[in-house]
Amino acid sequence: MSYGKQIPYSKDTNIVFEDFSLTYLGNEFYQHPTASISSNTQTFLAKSKDNTETKIKVVSGQLPPQPQNFFISEKGFTLYTFKGPGGTRLEPGHLLIEMNNEIKPAQDEQKIIPLKPKK
Repeated sequence: MSYGKQIPYSKDTNIVFEDFSLTYLGNEFYQHPTASISSNTQTFLAKSKDNTETKIKVVSGQLPPQPQNFFISEKGFTLYTFKGPGGTRLEPGHLLIEMNNEIKPAQDEQKIIPLKPKK
């Protein structure tokens, strides 16, 4: 698929981009038991060609879903599910991915190095 275009998505459907694939895993609805507050969390899984995975959570409730930045395949991207760049409303059930060179890995992100057993 191309970056910068609206793409329909549905649960468990794998969308393949040049640098990674994206799968919509589903949503969770939360209703606060005593207040009239609710939220909806959509979860996506981005998987690089070398099988590195990143989960992306898009939360909405009192506010509409905001664009989510993520870093995979040593590149930055932005996932839009409500409004695209410039405020254009996306079709329901559609998403848009843009490359975003401003996105860098988190400062506290570290690679896990397995410990060697003591002899």
